[in-house]
Amino acid sequence: MKIHRVASGTQLLLCIGLLVMGSSARVAAESLGPISEETPPAACDIGEFVSDVRCTGGYCDNIQIGCQRLAGAILGRAVWMRWVSEEHGGRRQCPSNSLIAGFACRGGHCDNVSLYCVEVTNLSTPIYCREIGPISEEGGGRLSFFGAMMGDKAGQKFFASGIRCTGRYCDNKYFTVCEY
Repeated sequence: MKIHRVASGTQLLLCIGLLVMGSSARVAAESLGPISEETPPAACDIGEFVSDVRCTGGYCDNIQIGCQRLAGAILGRAVWMRWVSEEHGGRRQCPSNSLIAGFACRGGHCDNVSLYCVEVTNLSTPIYCREIGPISEEGGGRLSFFGAMMGDKAGQKFFASGIRCTGRYCDNKYFTVCEY
């Protein structure tokens, strides 16, 4: 499970192009530390999606993501979503049949969040969906989608397709998570 930072607009376009074309070529990327307004965006390896989130720093300023492979996924279009924060409705959902594969932050304390959503063209109908959270540094700072959804069977996969923010600086983050 490798997480990569996307460093420039050119690299991002190259990465998206490879993702859409289904190429097995690798894009060189820097290893990821926490995502914040001081750092570039970060995305999971091609074919992997966010499976857990960690927060540290005041108001959940630093976000770390864990990624898990979705076996057999046929990837389609990838898109960065508009920024979301508690001041502007506080909710953002990936397009249909898309899952969260990365994050970007801007504004003090990572107040505005953008989701990197990747379409899975052969995504099965979710077995079960619900909103889980919140995650914030005050509550231990870790949210495992598998654990929060009470996963208990071998092979279960849980991925998010949306986010909702509440609290000052989008401090409390909730995720729409489904079992596939």
